[in-house]
Order: sequence, then structure tokens, then C-alpha cells
Amino acid sequence: MSVTKVPSAGIDQTTNFAFTGTVTGASDLVLVDTKTISSGSANIDFTSGIGSTYDLYQFHIINIDVSANTNLQLQYSTDGGSSYESGSGTYEYASRAYNSNNAFGTNPSTSDTKMDLTVGGSQLDDSNNHNGNMIITMTGHADSNTRCCFFWHMGLIGTDSGYATGGYGAGSIRTVAHNPNAIRFKLSGSGNTFDSGKMKLYGVR
Repeated sequence: MSVTKVPSAGIDQTTNFAFTGTVTGASDLVLVDTKTISSGSANIDFTSGIGSTYDLYQFHIINIDVSANTNLQLQYSTDGGSSYESGSGTYEYASRAYNSNNAFGTNPSTSDTKMDLTVGGSQLDDSNNHNGNMIITMTGHADSNTRCCFFWHMGLIGTDSGYATGGYGAGSIRTVAHNPNAIRFKLSGSGNTFDSGKMKLYGVR
């Protein structure tokens, strides 16, 4: 098969191209969805693109700001986001965080109505210059023979005197046969909202 080489002058980007066959060398990390947060958002929901297409999914939480000191939480749906699972004993998880003042906190639960991703004094902070960042990985989402699992890393300026904070955690859905096809991010407390930032959903082949 003959090979067409790209000319040294580059490609004229005003021209339309059609490709056939298999493209190789592309990244295995594929952007699926992006949520740009508007002030006053109670929940951030990913309701499409989650299924058996990818082996795992990553949620990138980027520079988010919130209306009050609060914990970031997660719930899942099996009906495309029409409802989210919040029954007693649905989730289990464990989080741990350290800050630059050499203080740490933990936040475990063996049975809960949601999954806490942040920890006590290492919560998301409502100060404008104290934003939070996380990467959350989801696996086992399309396998009815195993439990769907999550694990994450965080980097934020926490509510404990504004110290830089790093942390990690893991959790799972306690029902084996539940296959999430939508994920909700919410905040602890009543009336707390997301005010700015982005959340991105990636699929990994």
C-alpha cells in the first residue's frame, strides 16, 4: 500500500479531509463531556456517555469554587439520571487528607446514602482563592459480576486555616448488579452550591 506523506509546508487546514481505515497512535484518554459550572449550581450531573464503551472513566474536577465550606459527594444512577441512588447502605468509602501544617483527617463509612470524596477540615473552601481539584477514576461500571469501584486523588486549599491539602480515597457501590450510567456530584449541607470551575469526563480504552 502506498503511503502519502505530509508535505514539509504542513497541511492546509481550510481543506476538508476524509480518512479511512484505522487511526493508530491516538491517545487512549478520550474527552467525553465537559461541564462549565455556573454560579448557584446545586448539582453537576453527567447523564450521557457512560457505558461499556470504555474500560474506565475519569472525572477531572478543575478549580471549583463553592458557596460554603462543604464536602464534595457522589451518587450514581442506573436510569440515565432520572433518579439517583440514595438508599441506606448503598455506598462505602474511605478518604484521607494531609495538609501543609502536618495535620490529617479521615472519613470512612461502611454504609452510607452517598460517597464523601473530601474530609472534614479538608473540605472545599468557599474563599474565592481556595479552589479544589481532584481526579476520580471509576471502574467495574459495566460488569454485573463485580462491584463498581472509585478511587481518587485531591489537591485543594482546605478549610483548616487555608493550608494546602493533598489526599486520596476509595469507595464502591455495595450492590454487585448495579451498573451506573449517570453520575451526580453534590455538596454536603443544605442549600450549598457550586459557583465556578469545570468538570470533565474522560473515557479510557
